[in-house]
Amino acid sequence: MKSKKLLIIMLIALIALVALVGCNSNKVDYDTEIVVNGGFENYNSQDKIADGWTINPGTDVSWVRNESQSSEYDSSLGKRYLRFNLSTPGFYYISQKVNLEKNALYKLTAYIKVEDPISGSAGVFINGAVDTIGVLTTQTTEGWQEYTQYFTSAVKGEVELLVALGRDDISSSGDVSIDNVSLQKVDGAPDEEEVAILRMKEGYDMADGGSITFVVMFTIISAGILVGMFFMIKSILQNKVGMRPNDGVTGGDKFLNVMTGNTARFIYVLLTAFVVRFITILATAEGNSVINEMVNLAKGVADKGFMSYYDNYVYEPQGIVWLMGIFGFLGKALNMENVGYSILVRMPMMIADLTICYMLFSCASKYQNERMATTYGFIYAILPVFFIFGSLYGSVQCIAIAFLVAMALAMLQKKYVSTGVFYTLALFFSNYALILLPVILLYQIYALVTDKSSIVKTAVTMACCFVGFYLISLPLCWNQVAKGDVFCVFSKMYQFFATANPKLSNNAFNLYSIFASGGKIRPDNLFLDMCNWLFVIAMSAYVVYHYIRTANRLDLVLLSGVMLIAYSVIGAQGNVETLPMGLVLILIYLIITPDIRLYIGAGALATLSFLNIAQLFSRSGFISGVDNATLLDFESKDAFLIIFSIVTLLATFYLLYVAVDMTLASHVLLIEKERDISDDTQEEAKATPVAKAEKVNSKKKNKKAR
Repeated sequence: MKSKKLLIIMLIALIALVALVGCNSNKVDYDTEIVVNGGFENYNSQDKIADGWTINPGTDVSWVRNESQSSEYDSSLGKRYLRFNLSTPGFYYISQKVNLEKNALYKLTAYIKVEDPISGSAGVFINGAVDTIGVLTTQTTEGWQEYTQYFTSAVKGEVELLVALGRDDISSSGDVSIDNVSLQKVDGAPDEEEVAILRMKEGYDMADGGSITFVVMFTIISAGILVGMFFMIKSILQNKVGMRPNDGVTGGDKFLNVMTGNTARFIYVLLTAFVVRFITILATAEGNSVINEMVNLAKGVADKGFMSYYDNYVYEPQGIVWLMGIFGFLGKALNMENVGYSILVRMPMMIADLTICYMLFSCASKYQNERMATTYGFIYAILPVFFIFGSLYGSVQCIAIAFLVAMALAMLQKKYVSTGVFYTLALFFSNYALILLPVILLYQIYALVTDKSSIVKTAVTMACCFVGFYLISLPLCWNQVAKGDVFCVFSKMYQFFATANPKLSNNAFNLYSIFASGGKIRPDNLFLDMCNWLFVIAMSAYVVYHYIRTANRLDLVLLSGVMLIAYSVIGAQGNVETLPMGLVLILIYLIITPDIRLYIGAGALATLSFLNIAQLFSRSGFISGVDNATLLDFESKDAFLIIFSIVTLLATFYLLYVAVDMTLASHVLLIEKERDISDDTQEEAKATPVAKAEKVNSKKKNKKAR
C-alpha cells in the first residue's frame, strides 16, 4: 500500500515539475530574429514552398532565384525571393505565426520591389490588427527598397504575419517582389521613427466578452449531459425505464401513443440536432478563419475552375475541393456575400451531423431498444463537442465522420462492399482517414482469405474504389500528372501531414505540448515523420494481431476509434479535429457493449475535446463577438495548454488501458448491474418471462455484433 502511495506522490510531483518548467516565460533576447526563413532561402522545390510559410489556398506565388549573372542581381537578397505577378484583383498571401510579448518594442523590416503600378497595396503586415501594422506600398519602386516600421505590442501571444498582395478588404493586382522579411524585439527606436501600437481585433483575455462564462458553463454542461445520460442508460438497462411507448397508459389514448412512439422519438432527436446546429450557424454568420478558408476555397475554384486546381498548392481533401467548388459556382451565380457563403459552406456539415444522428439511432434501435436509441441519439445531438465541432468550428471532418460511421456499421454486418465504398468516401473528405487504412486493408484481406463466397466482390470492390478515387481526383492535378507525376493524387495526401502542418501539434491538447514544443516548427521533418508513422504502425500492429486472433468486428470498430484518439493526443502531428472522429466510433461500441470504464474514458475525452476547441475560440476573441476572427493556435508555453495536455494524456492512457483490457483479456464491466437476490427476492419472483426474454435477446445481440 505504501509503495502505491509513493508512486502516486512521485507521479504528481513529476506532473507538477513538467507543468512548472513549461510555464516559463516565452521571452526572446533583443535583436533575435523571430521570423522563420524570412529570406525564403530554405525552399522545398518538390512542394514549391519555402519552409516555415503557409500558402493561402488560391494564391499563386513564384519563388525566384537571385541569379548572379542577372542585371537585377542583389547580393543582399540571398539565393531566392518571393514574387506575386497577378493580373486578376484579389487577396493573395503567404503566412507565418509569430509570438509577441506584451509591451515589448518590435522592428518589422522587408525589402519590396514593385515593377509596374499596382491596384491596391502590397507588403508585409500583421493580420487582424485594429490599426495597420506593417510595411506596405502602393507605388512603383526604383529597384529594391527597404521598408521599416517600429511598433509596441499591446497583446501577448501568437499573431499571423502576412506577406501579401492586397488585403482582406482591398483586392489588388500587379507585379511585386518581396524578400528579407524580418521581425525583431529591440530595446529602442530612433527618435525620428514613429512607434505604432499593435492592438488586435481578436481579444486574448478570457475575461473579455463573456469568454469565461462560455468556456466554463459549456464545459460543465458537457460533463452534466454525460453524467445524466449515464444514469439514463443505467436505468434503461436495469428495466427501471419502460421499453415501450406510453407505458402505463391505456391503449385508448392513441394521440399520446403516437406522440411517444418510436417514430416520434426519432423526429425529436433529429429536430433537436437540427435546431441546435442551425441556431449556432446563424448566430455565427460572420464565420471564423477555418470557415473563411472554405469560403476562399469555394471562390477560388469558381474563379479558376477545377482543372489542375491542386497546382495552387492546395492540400484540402479532394472531396472538399469538389464540394466547395460547387458551392462557389452556386454562390457566384447568386451574387452571394461573405455572410451567405459562411452559412452555405456549413450546410454539408449540418446534414452530415443529422445523418450521423440517424445512423446512431438506428444502430441503438437494432442492438438495444427504442429508449436506448433515443438516449444515444440525444448524446450526439446535444453534446457540445459534436455540435460545436461542425457548426461553430466549421470542421469538414464531420462529413468524413458520417462515412466512417456508415463504414463501421457495414463492417459489423459483414458487408464488405459497403465497407470499402464508405471508407473510400471518408478518405475522399478527410486525409486523416488515412490513419485507418491498415485497419480497412486488414478487414478486406481477411475477408478474401476466410470468406470464399466474397472473394470476387471484395476484390472487385477494392479495385473499383482505388480506380474511382484516382479518377475523381485526377482533374484537380492534371497538369502535374501530364508532366509525369502520375501519383500526384496520393503524394498530395501524404504531403498534407508534413507540408500543410509544418509545426508540431499546436492547436490540440497533446503530448508534445507538455514539454513546450507544441506549436514549434519541426526541427527534423524526416525524423519526426518516421516517428509519427512508426507510431501509427505500432497501433496498427496490435489491431492486426487482435483481429487475426479473434475476428471480432466490434473490437475492430473500437480499436479504430482508439487509433484516431491516440494519434490526436500522442502523435507529433496531432490535431484538434481528429479526436472527435475517434469518439464517434467509440460511441458505436458503447451502444452495443455499454462498458462503464469505456464510457468514463470517452466521456472525459469528449469534455476535454470541447474545452480544447472552446479555449481556441476564447483566446482568439471569437466569443467576444469579433467578426471573421482568426483562430489563434496555442502558444508553446501556455500554462493552460500544458496542464490540460497532461490531463488529456492521462485520460488517453486510461482509455488505451481499458481498450486493451476489453479486447485482449475480454474484461467487460457493463453499466448494467446484477441485482442482489437477497434484497430483491420478491421482485425477482414477479419478473415476467417477457422481461427475461428481452434481457436474453439483448445479450444475444451484443454477442452477435461482437
